[in-house]
Order: sequence, then C-alpha cells, then structure tokens
Amino acid sequence: MSEELSQSVQHNLALSDEAEPTPSWGALPVEQYLIRSWDWSSPQPSQEQRLALVRAFLALDNIPAEWDCTRGIPSHRRELQRVPTEDEVRIILQPWRPARWRWVASQIWTRRGTWNEAIWLRTHYAEGTDDKFAEWRATDEDNDPNYDEDTVKWTVLNDRDVFNFGDEWWRVFDVLPELAGPQGGYFRGGPQDMMQELREELRQDIERRAATGQHERPEDAAVLEAEYGEHGQKLQVFAVASFLLVADARAFETDRLRLLYLDHKGNIVRHSTVEVEYAWETRNYWSGYRFEEATWWGHKHNLLTGESDEDGGELADEYHARGSLGRLLYGLDL
Repeated sequence: MSEELSQSVQHNLALSDEAEPTPSWGALPVEQYLIRSWDWSSPQPSQEQRLALVRAFLALDNIPAEWDCTRGIPSHRRELQRVPTEDEVRIILQPWRPARWRWVASQIWTRRGTWNEAIWLRTHYAEGTDDKFAEWRATDEDNDPNYDEDTVKWTVLNDRDVFNFGDEWWRVFDVLPELAGPQGGYFRGGPQDMMQELREELRQDIERRAATGQHERPEDAAVLEAEYGEHGQKLQVFAVASFLLVADARAFETDRLRLLYLDHKGNIVRHSTVEVEYAWETRNYWSGYRFEEATWWGHKHNLLTGESDEDGGELADEYHARGSLGRLLYGLDL
C-alpha cells in the first residue's frame, strides 16, 4: 500500500471523536456500485465518470443487499465480498469526498432510519451569514427538548468547500447519495400493494366527482382528486422517503428554513418553509410517519376545499397529476 493511501486510511479511522470509525473502503453500497461499474477504458475524465455513476446509483430501484457491509450491529454485518484494489481506492473512491463527509455518509446511511433526525443542509455562504447560521443552530439547541450533541456531527451539513450549491441544493446527492436512503431495506419505493389499492380508490373518487357534473372535463375532476383528495394525498405520503431542511439564500432573508419532503430518489414531493425555532418539530412529526399531520405538509391553497393556510406546503411540479412523477404515482393518463 502506498504511503499516501496508508495515510488516507489512517485519517479515515482517526476520527476518534466519532461514534464509530469510518467504514472500510467499499463497505458502503454506493462504493460497491462505483468500483463494479467503473469503465477503465473510458476516455471520460474520472471526475465526470464518477459523477455519472453516483447519479446512476441514485436512480436504482433496488440496491443489492450484499453491497452493504455497514448496517446492523458489528458482529452481524456482512463481510466485504468485493474488496477494492489500491488503484480503485486511489482513483475512484478517495478523490470523491473528504474523509469527514464520508464518515457522515456512513452515519446517515446506518443511523437515520432509527434516529429520525432532521438534517440541515446549508447551501448559502455569503459574507456575514456565518453568525446568522450559528445563531440558528443555537436556537435549535435551546428549543429542542431532545437535543443530542452527538447527532449534530452528522446532521448538520455545513461546509463552504463542499456544499456551496446556492439554489442547486440537489447537488448534495452528488456528495451524499446516502441522504436519499432508503432508510430501511434496499428497495427505493413505497408499499406497492397498499399504493395500488389507493390508486383504485382514487379512480373511484374521480368517477364520483365527475358524475356530479361540476366539471366541464373529466380530467379536471381527476386533477383535483389526485392533487387534493384524500387518496391522492395518501399516495403522496407513501411517495415520501425522507425530509431535508435547507438553509439557502431565501432562508437567510426570511429566517425560515426550506422544508423538503423527498421521494426515494431525492425528488421533491412537497415543499414548505419552517421557522427556525420550530425546526426540531419536523423530527417529531417524522417519527411514527405522522408528518402528514403537520401544518407544513398541508396545502397553502386547497383548491378542493377552498381553504388556505399561509404556513402550508405545496406539491412539487413533477408530482402534479400531469407531472412526470405524478402520472406514475397516481396511475392516471392525463
């Protein structure tokens, strides 16, 4: 092993203040995907090939369980079947992300499904914002009755050199695809049988609404029921796999964090904003999968009931009834 690589491995293991050392190279599923899929004959620069493969990993519907050697108690974890070579570590894995954030990736991957922690992503680093962000973190600590200092090490993504994405918050998945989950198991999708039953009930809702004659076109009834109706909204709930609090430029202007409810591949299902002092409550509502009861999940403007709530959320464009992901979720051909 080269001296440079040896030093890197030692640095990975020397994060002595962390709950667990960083896993061995290749122990995380995305690393297995990278080394198994790497094309050594490609003329593409390594950085570009790596980015394309990370995004391809995020698009997988199923992650082979044998790629994961990190979840569960240490004595029951799988053995690493495909150990990366020194060249694979040096060229493919090591240059990808700093050791600090690789450790964070392992914590998100192995612990978030149990801890249900809210993860903060700071994407705005303009002059004068450091003090404001520190103030927000202090507010969160003061207001959260279950504040855990240890979890802050992996739940606050704050690094100008790594996460300075501006409005392109989604680039965090290029560094931490583990953030998208899945938080339990290895399938990227909701409970398929239950979702199919909901689609059948949604179709019945649409038929009943269309039969009232209130709408000139049947598709108008379909859009309303899918986006605002009981069973359409339940499908939206099942589409959600995680949530993320984003401190972008707008957040610093308004003192409200952006709250994103994300599907299993990191796409926004619904989005809202939340005052910093109440950010901790997003975790409580997530626990027990009760987030649909929160104000932030509800509609800002409900076209079905006519009700409005300025603190409510909005459905992402792609999850509208005619959106690319909405058509798949609701099972409608509009």
